[in-house]
Amino acid sequence: MHPTSPRVLTRRSLGAIGLAALATRAHAADAPLQIAQVIPLSGERALIGDDWRNGVEMAVQDINAGGGILGRMVQVSTYDTQSSAAGLRGSLQRALDGDPYALLGPLSAADTLASLPMVRERRILQITGSTMVSTAGAPFLFLASVPEAARMTKLVLWMRAALPAITRIGVLWTPAEPGRASRDAFVRAAQPVGLAIAGDLPVPTTAAELPGEIAKLLRAAPHAVFLAAPGRDAARLLIELRRQAPELPIFGEAILVANRTLEKAGAAAVGVRASVALAAAAPPLAAFHDRFQARFKQPASSAAIEGHMAVAMVKAATDRLGRADPRGLADALRGQHITTAEEPALLLDTTWNAAGEPDRVSFLAEVTAPGQVAWQILPPLQAA
Repeated sequence: MHPTSPRVLTRRSLGAIGLAALATRAHAADAPLQIAQVIPLSGERALIGDDWRNGVEMAVQDINAGGGILGRMVQVSTYDTQSSAAGLRGSLQRALDGDPYALLGPLSAADTLASLPMVRERRILQITGSTMVSTAGAPFLFLASVPEAARMTKLVLWMRAALPAITRIGVLWTPAEPGRASRDAFVRAAQPVGLAIAGDLPVPTTAAELPGEIAKLLRAAPHAVFLAAPGRDAARLLIELRRQAPELPIFGEAILVANRTLEKAGAAAVGVRASVALAAAAPPLAAFHDRFQARFKQPASSAAIEGHMAVAMVKAATDRLGRADPRGLADALRGQHITTAEEPALLLDTTWNAAGEPDRVSFLAEVTAPGQVAWQILPPLQAA
């Protein structure tokens, strides 16, 4: 009989196999936790992806230096979406084929929505960098940052409390995303608190049309204007608004106080106020910004902060669960309030609701002089 036949297996050999299996399981229990991230590192969104990756890298190094997650080191595998739909499909499939403990990304709303069916089948925690997606019907999807709707709600609550004379808002927006989504979120938030929409116009497609369209908006006699436009349009809209209505208050999204907008708009940006989810220059995040800048020789963007927070979310969920169970992470994080005392890498105290959306402080930025921005903290909605 051949010596490898099952019939000649002895109690001793079975015991040896059992010990080997136990050793294999023990090794697996001590093996690094493998996290995958699916982000753009080439193409038009590469800068955002690179910032996110740097934030992830910094968090992983800090967490591993502190002993890892439940004593296990963290390793991250990165897959480039190439800023394209085809690149997303390929990178997502490769990431999921590696059976990751959790998935970070994608970073845009369109890519996140496209990824949901594949991720849902794996039943693993997914943390997106987009604030424009709904987590409804996606039980494993969580947002790294405060969603657009919540930030617009906080903005209008601040406006009603701080500037009660403003009751009529003109809205100027771009039909393309993210302009339309920001416009929709602001309008939905404004009307229930008594802010009437006085004029609601998409941005003209040609520069020649812009002065006439803004004049039309101003004839509706708004007390202020909410501006929702991408970076390429924000500065020119600010300049024309200031030319026609120099004293009119202007509110908008974070892009209005981005460095490139401030550089192009110059004095036209002074007085602008913007709702910003995460700002490295704001006091609660200044220490993180300094460490990030020292390491990567560049300022920390919101994408870098989100990437750092995403890794912290995985650690916090695992710690709450008490074991490394990828199928249990989402439920372990849902509805939880986690402080930076519990998880320093989270950077800001955060509460996640049942839908996987975070509630934490955000920021109101005000341009006080050309290129200079002052920051004010907007409290979590639960505290508003």
